[in-house]
Amino acid sequence: MIQLTRRQQALLGYLSGMTACVPVREIAKRFSLSERTIRYDLEVVSIWLKSQGGELAKRPHAGVMIRGGEDVRRKLSSFSGEGTVVKILSPEERRESIYYHMLFSETAIKAEDLASFLRVSTPTVTNDLHSLREELRVRQLSIASKKGEGYRLRGCEEEFRACLVEALIQLTNDSHAITRYSLTNRVVRGVCREEHTLRSLALDYLAAVDLDALAGLLDYAREITYHTMPEDGYIRLLLYLAVLVRRACGGNCFSGEKPSGNQGEPREEQLASLLIDRLKTRFHLDLGSGEAAHLSKWLISCNIRFPPKTNDKLAERLSSIVDKMLEVLHSYPSYDMPDFYRDKLKMNLMNHLKLTVKKYQLQIPSPNPLLAQMKVNYPEIFAVAHQMSQVFEMGTGIPLDEDEIGFIAIHIAANVEECNRLRSKKALIVCNTGQGAAIVLQNRIRNNIPRLEIQGTLSALDVGNTDVLAEVDFIISTVKMPPLDKPVFQVSPIISAAEIDRINRYLNGRLSTPRIHENDAGQESFQYSFAELADRYVRPKERECFLRELESIAPFTDSEAIQPLGEMTEENIMFQCSMTLARISSALMELGRDCGIQLSNDKLFGMIIHILMSFPRWRKGISDREYASEQYKNENIYVYEYLVRQLREISTEYGLHIPDKEALALMRYFI
Repeated sequence: MIQLTRRQQALLGYLSGMTACVPVREIAKRFSLSERTIRYDLEVVSIWLKSQGGELAKRPHAGVMIRGGEDVRRKLSSFSGEGTVVKILSPEERRESIYYHMLFSETAIKAEDLASFLRVSTPTVTNDLHSLREELRVRQLSIASKKGEGYRLRGCEEEFRACLVEALIQLTNDSHAITRYSLTNRVVRGVCREEHTLRSLALDYLAAVDLDALAGLLDYAREITYHTMPEDGYIRLLLYLAVLVRRACGGNCFSGEKPSGNQGEPREEQLASLLIDRLKTRFHLDLGSGEAAHLSKWLISCNIRFPPKTNDKLAERLSSIVDKMLEVLHSYPSYDMPDFYRDKLKMNLMNHLKLTVKKYQLQIPSPNPLLAQMKVNYPEIFAVAHQMSQVFEMGTGIPLDEDEIGFIAIHIAANVEECNRLRSKKALIVCNTGQGAAIVLQNRIRNNIPRLEIQGTLSALDVGNTDVLAEVDFIISTVKMPPLDKPVFQVSPIISAAEIDRINRYLNGRLSTPRIHENDAGQESFQYSFAELADRYVRPKERECFLRELESIAPFTDSEAIQPLGEMTEENIMFQCSMTLARISSALMELGRDCGIQLSNDKLFGMIIHILMSFPRWRKGISDREYASEQYKNENIYVYEYLVRQLREISTEYGLHIPDKEALALMRYFI
């Protein structure tokens, strides 16, 4: 009896739906295969059809088509639907699949087995292996073959493990963000695996290792050394330890020598030795001193940080350099801050730059995923950070690229945001459109910028004759003001959302000064024309009053009305809101996979409305009160902590002020 492959079934399913001859060339194009491969499969299909009472008719220069009675058509329909779902891999996808199979395999793989998995011929696999050899040279890997055994990957152990870690991160991410809570025995071994997928291949590789024991080992080490590391660094370290265990069990260990370029960082080496000793005992492994040396280098690439040491010579050297860098920052009045925040920023910069020096010595790259956003949202802080990097280069001889400058800007922006949130500023409103309009403007500013203290309202004529300017930080005016010692924001009488956002950016440190534009030629022409009209139609006694009133109700004559580049436009606000919804949606999908949480349509729409209504509060930093929440939080601590982490990441990434208790409000929709 003829046993059809799934690809041959797919051919039958495709041809059974055709009422005319189909050229072999079109079939090959449809399935992304060569015409020769299609002709081989059609021969098998023809034999099968004859055994079922049908025929594969072939017409020269026309193609092929299926002929048969109702019995043949009925048999075709029984499996044609199943066959049509087969995915035909492109050459690039086949090479990727071959690479991952050899990477995760601890034994040689025969070309016939790869051909069976990929549903292609053995010569096709041989050609793919030849092309893959060229691609692997970049990764310092090679393909070794032995007659009768098959193919396997070869290369230096350090590069091999790095490729394994990156492959595990890419394949296990799937549609859900990988977290430390998704790398547990229960989750990895309990995930429903689809047959013949690369993700299943990666999960099967991890399932052979006790991930819970590795996570417990890292928790124990953190209690001993008091180190910290970001979430992505923790994941890379946990996966590296899993790879280490798998490779060591297969006899692939480092020898006793240290890796080239390792300068010997005592605390990284101590932590690495502690982890290696525990791995030996827990997993009964025979690991040499070379493992600890390579692990200490990997720890640095994971951005691990230790508490500062008083006798650290590098810290003493960096301390004076960071002081000079901060002098550049504090030379700008808007970035001046209390001593507490100066000390905090100095400590953060020193910890980061110590790690930067280590990475430079070991030639470890530091890509910054937030670089583009920092340039757009904090352009002035980024420019100041660039000046500070020049001070660092002069003191250490180490040049900083844009990624590192972006990290410095992130530390500065975080410190400025925190400092400004706790420090209120005072403003004076200057308005010439009447007392009623002044009250409306004052109330609108207070409602949208609650942390700003309004000291009062004055007319433009009274500003120069009062000492109240000494008690305020800046002025908000509806008319053009003469040069003053204080910054001036010129706004329309009914202040717009863009103007409110510009003031908020100034309070948050994103603008060092209001963007004051001089009158251009067009504006001077407007003013000249208005003056001529006043001379012709207005009595001399009322002329000045008329021009002043006209200027206050015609903000289009002022170039300040043009919105500066980088302000929070409606499009940016909608982008923030959309990205926030998407991130929270991804978090809920992750919780649904881990905890079985599901939302009904009503609950889902309710939560979306809640987020949309909360977004203005999050942008302004206003919080709602939440009652009786402690017990509710403790009863669902895993879900609460996970949502809090996600909301904090959203706050940092998009410049929002989302309090932790918002997680409780979201939890009420599905728990």
